Amino acid sequence: MYKYLTLFFTLLPVLSSFAQQDSTETFEEKVGRQIFLPSLQIGYIFNQANNLTSGIIINTSLEYRVRNNNDIFFRANYDTYNSDYIITPGNALTNVIEGTASFTDLLIGSGYRFGDSQYRIYLMAQAGVKLYNFPEFVQENNTISIVQGQRNIFSTRATVGFEYYINEKSAFSLDILQSQVWRSQDFWIDNGSALGFTLGYITSLY
Repeated sequence: MYKYLTLFFTLLPVLSSFAQQDSTETFEEKVGRQIFLPSLQIGYIFNQANNLTSGIIINTSLEYRVRNNNDIFFRANYDTYNSDYIITPGNALTNVIEGTASFTDLLIGSGYRFGDSQYRIYLMAQAGVKLYNFPEFVQENNTISIVQGQRNIFSTRATVGFEYYINEKSAFSLDILQSQVWRSQDFWIDNGSALGFTLGYITSLY
């Protein structure tokens, strides 16, 4: 009995120091350690639709990791890119229309990350909406003009990510993605798929 009491009082200062260390961490710091942002993430997207050219894509995302770096996570994306287009309206007003369309992907989803302290891989699936502008004919009296109408369509994305961690909170990343539009309309009459990649640097809030 005396040995156990001696051991208890010997370890008590150590246990107390750990408790004090945890208690000094604020709620914002605890949550901030699990939230990751890309400081810079840029890449290229290859549209498979014949009406659209490829272009540079810029990614902005917010990621929350449930427990640690290797586990389930949730991510929301706000991505933008431009593509040139050539479309045939199918009426007698004009043969083709050429221009540049702006696209914005608003996506949310979850994934799973695994690996060691330096190299990690993750798989992720997301769904959301793609916002874009599409040329529309407007006729006023005897004048016909083309305006850019704002439209949206349901979209999904699958991503495989490769990460190299320089410390526990920061890493360089390479993402390979496949986006899909599931309805045949506007630019995506023949093919609704797009492939792409991004390079970036991610870091936690704290």
